[in-house]
Amino acid sequence: FGAEGLPLPEATPGSGTLRLTAGVGHLPSVVDQATEICCQEMDNAESAVAALLPAASLRLYFAPDAGSKPSDVPGPVLAQAAMAFEKALQTLPSLTDHKPYNSAGLVWSAAEL
Repeated sequence: FGAEGLPLPEATPGSGTLRLTAGVGHLPSVVDQATEICCQEMDNAESAVAALLPAASLRLYFAPDAGSKPSDVPGPVLAQAAMAFEKALQTLPSLTDHKPYNSAGLVWSAAEL
């Protein structure tokens, strides 16, 4: 399979799928990971903090002096990253213990407050 010699396992025809993302440099994998994170349910502190990462990661490629342009990214991942970032900023305060003394800081879920 291709010049890299990637062997595919034996499988019954029609029993599964293969998703392959290919590209040059790190941008394709950054976009793929950003898409995965943006599709996650933001129902706990871990997912809320993770939702901040796609915008920060993609910013490295799309800052004014980075050389990439939004058309280099397939699909709506830039808009999804921006929405996930905004939602995380709105969600994180509800997952933070604001007690004046003995504050726990960021907690797993709002039920723990």
